[in-house]
Amino acid sequence: MIATAQNAIELAQKILQHSVKKVIHITSNQRRLELEQSLKLSPTKYQFVELYQCAPTQVQFKTAENLIVFSPIQFDAFRKTNALKPIKRIFCIGTTTQKQVAQYFTKEIIVASKPSEKAMIQCLLNYFAKARTHLFFGLFNS
Repeated sequence: MIATAQNAIELAQKILQHSVKKVIHITSNQRRLELEQSLKLSPTKYQFVELYQCAPTQVQFKTAENLIVFSPIQFDAFRKTNALKPIKRIFCIGTTTQKQVAQYFTKEIIVASKPSEKAMIQCLLNYFAKARTHLFFGLFNS
């Protein structure tokens, strides 16, 4: 079976719909549990293989009004060394990241239409075109 999904829960649903017998999840030491939990009580045998260690780098920024995040881990690394108070809005790649951000940030949170870099860039272009301001940003992956 070859399938794609917007998130782990949708992927688990597709796995179950196709009666997949075994899933090997290649992951890091910091993984979300939705896929594992969704398949735990099913006939599908689930196994995870921790292939790499995720060690976010913490960088301190002097000032920022907008933050662009691509993962919950990336957001957590940022907030551990930077104050969220000066941030006016946070752009999230998807709803999983948005849920993590919403636990700590009560101002404007904007989510891309689908969890992809292309959709995130389009989201940024659309937002700043409406705001009629210039857009300068740097993308980084954790």
